[in-house]
Amino acid sequence: VLNEAAVAFPDAASVRIERCAVHVGGNQRNEAVRALREAVTREDCTEDDRRNAGEYVWMVAGRHHLWDEGLSICDAWVKAHPDHGRAHWWKGYMLERAGRSDEAIAAYRAARKVGGEKLPEAAYHLGILVGFRGEFDECLKLLGEAIRLNVSVREGTRAPEDALVTLGGVYVNARNFEQAAKVLAVGGPFLRHAFELHQNLGFCLRELGGQQSAKKKNALARKSWKRSVEAYERACAAVRDADVPS
Repeated sequence: VLNEAAVAFPDAASVRIERCAVHVGGNQRNEAVRALREAVTREDCTEDDRRNAGEYVWMVAGRHHLWDEGLSICDAWVKAHPDHGRAHWWKGYMLERAGRSDEAIAAYRAARKVGGEKLPEAAYHLGILVGFRGEFDECLKLLGEAIRLNVSVREGTRAPEDALVTLGGVYVNARNFEQAAKVLAVGGPFLRHAFELHQNLGFCLRELGGQQSAKKKNALARKSWKRSVEAYERACAAVRDADVPS
């Protein structure tokens, strides 16, 4: 039936995606890859088709850690549809997982250019990558945008609170408590139950206050210590909330 539909609707991505699904269900990975490659290059490719195609990029390549094969599919997708934000996003994700961060950053920027707020994942992953490169201001702006839009994350990807704690830790190790606090504070309004994030924020603000006090910046030190107490209180509240039976 699907073969007949493919002949009847030569430009429809949906038919090829259905064929890919059948092959995935039958553990026929090579056939699934061929069907998916056909799907992403079809002219008639709706938003639902794009979303489903991305999921199958993960299923036929990503979950098997076949990053180069996934990238090959995404390259064909981008070439056929350079205006598809999801094509660029998935290309970036394959590159990121393959350890090719600079290329992933370029792909995520392209995804944001054509996908905008429809793709908070692009803002999130781009924010993490530029943060590890030391581009603080853009990192904080992107992470804040992504978390505000309730970014979804994939298997093998850090959840927002884990990513912020990890990135904050980079600055803590350099004793740059001011930057660490800025990173962690991004998630504060949106990640109320993230105990470790609030605990680490309290620590960074406490240490920052100590640094400011040593430099005789007493007003700033008092402000940092006050914020530290507030962060520790949120950490305690997160623990209490976790202990409350649902």
